[in-house]
Amino acid sequence: MNADRKSTPAPPPSPEAPGFDRYVVVDFDDELRDIPATYAAAAAVDVAPLAAWLREHAQSPLAFVGAGGSLAVAQLGASLHQRATGRMAAAREPMDLYLGDLGPDTAIVLVTAGGAHSDSLAACKLFAAEPRDAAVFCGSTGSAGEALLAGSAVPVFAYDLLPQVHSWVAVNVLVGQALVLARAYAEAFPERLGVVPATLDELNPGWTQVDASVGGLVERLAEVLARPMLAFLHGPDTRTAAVDLDSKFAESGLGELVLSEYRNFAHGRYQTLLPRQGEIAILAMYTPREADIAAATMASIPEHLPAAGLAVPGDGAAAQQIGCLVQLMYVLGALARVRGIEVGWGSRNTFGDLLYDLDLSALLGLPSPRTVS
Repeated sequence: MNADRKSTPAPPPSPEAPGFDRYVVVDFDDELRDIPATYAAAAAVDVAPLAAWLREHAQSPLAFVGAGGSLAVAQLGASLHQRATGRMAAAREPMDLYLGDLGPDTAIVLVTAGGAHSDSLAACKLFAAEPRDAAVFCGSTGSAGEALLAGSAVPVFAYDLLPQVHSWVAVNVLVGQALVLARAYAEAFPERLGVVPATLDELNPGWTQVDASVGGLVERLAEVLARPMLAFLHGPDTRTAAVDLDSKFAESGLGELVLSEYRNFAHGRYQTLLPRQGEIAILAMYTPREADIAAATMASIPEHLPAAGLAVPGDGAAAQQIGCLVQLMYVLGALARVRGIEVGWGSRNTFGDLLYDLDLSALLGLPSPRTVS
């Protein structure tokens, strides 16, 4: 990470304030330039304990619970678990956990970057108070959530992946956690998921040259990314990229976005294009399993609508999950250059500050930290 980056503490929120303070802690291009180093660091950590837990749960349906940037990592875990084991797996959000909609036979993995925000702590309190088959996958070591679970039967797989200074949207911690989880799954089920490359350049030659990679995407996708509405098409292998793209668009106000699986697009989602054909463009991402249906879909798009498809690099399911996420980060870098906008800005003094810091203990009837054993 660059040593000169500094973060200014946010002042207390003012619910009555009509506007908000917009700020940038880390330039998105700098986040992208850190990805090769993040990949190298995450490729070096020991994933054996996490892989062993995943192997032990090969016969279990598994719910990965996350929010914000962690939801994409949760989707990656769900995709790989289902691909490796044939058991049902899904990415879920905090309210699914709080309201008990995850059945007693479903094992749970809480995915959290820092392990200290209100939803992570609420989940850890629930795990400590109501024993069930669960684990925590955290991008930081020594978190408050980890402390809540000390001495419990719930394992915490914690790794030092969260940069001290980072942008509002998840980039390097997301890449780091995604790589650790993909490596763990590949180690647990190598015959089904393949091997995750040890270096970013091995995954896709040239990707370590971040600026050149983003520049190449600008040249290739400029017409697509310039349109104010983007339709992003994906399949089951590339759903992880769709989940993160939705997060980035929402959290950075990047414009209008339509997400659709290829065949769901055929069942009517294409109709959003019809009244606004001068404003919309189509971007598709696909793995080798999805290539034929992606090609047939893209061939049906009228020539006057800008459209492009991106093949995901990587041999095997685990590598392709990482490939689609890193490729998406570079696409977002290209979008920022084409549209002249900032990805990763944050805000202060909005109602969102209050929402993020809600005391969930009273709302959900959680035990206080003092009573959790």
